[in-house]
Amino acid sequence: MWIIKVMVFLGCLWFVSDKILDTDFSIFNLRMTPTQVLTILGVFLLMPINWGLEVYRWKLATPHENLTVTESMTAVLGGLAMNWVLPLTSGDLATRLSNVNYHVKTAWSIALVRGVSIFLTLVFGSLGLLYFFNYSLSWFWVIVGVSLVIVSIIFWKYQFQNQSDLVRVISVSVIRFLVFSFQFGLLIWAFNLELLIIQIAAGVGWVFLFRSVLPSLFGNFGVREASALVFFDALVPNSEMILIPTTLIWLVNTVIPSLIGAGLIFNLKVKLAQ
Repeated sequence: MWIIKVMVFLGCLWFVSDKILDTDFSIFNLRMTPTQVLTILGVFLLMPINWGLEVYRWKLATPHENLTVTESMTAVLGGLAMNWVLPLTSGDLATRLSNVNYHVKTAWSIALVRGVSIFLTLVFGSLGLLYFFNYSLSWFWVIVGVSLVIVSIIFWKYQFQNQSDLVRVISVSVIRFLVFSFQFGLLIWAFNLELLIIQIAAGVGWVFLFRSVLPSLFGNFGVREASALVFFDALVPNSEMILIPTTLIWLVNTVIPSLIGAGLIFNLKVKLAQ
């Protein structure tokens, strides 16, 4: 898996570098407009809301542990930091399981959280696939309808012990998905004002889908940028106007929270030692 991840990373890096070399763009010549500066500030301010929702979702998904906010934050952001050094997002798995009393129940909680996230990514990503391959976007609403039916059948067939907790986990998952999708879409819009909202939404879904299904290194750096370039190649003449927002969203939503999580890991180690 490490070999596959390195190959994917190097392939994406080569693709992105080749695109950059085809332009005369220089980061030193970049002059941002007031709209772009304010947008970056707004996206940065949404970052704690994004990860705060994830911390809250983890508390909701583990009622049997009765985690404090600090413990939940350590599990979430610490896991994000550990994913940089451990394969297959096992850093997140290990961190969330490291400081709990009921490992089997918590493992099911992890499966629930990841399952909901993957489900949302697949549904939203279908919009990008439909747009890119020039299918009718009406199919997207069919997919949404079928997805709701599937969720309803699951609720009906499996009478979960805590239905209200499950509904809250799903609701927070949807809200968080919308928040970080809005962050990314806002950045793309600020640097590409000519794009339509549907094009931005489809592109965001496309990028998140490939970010989720392709194994990579360094917080999915490379995969996000390469997939964005593929989708927006025919829509945006200057590839740097896509690379800038995709790199910024990586810095804001992955790098900065990972640095915070790296500091929180020390608290986790102390607690484990006790």
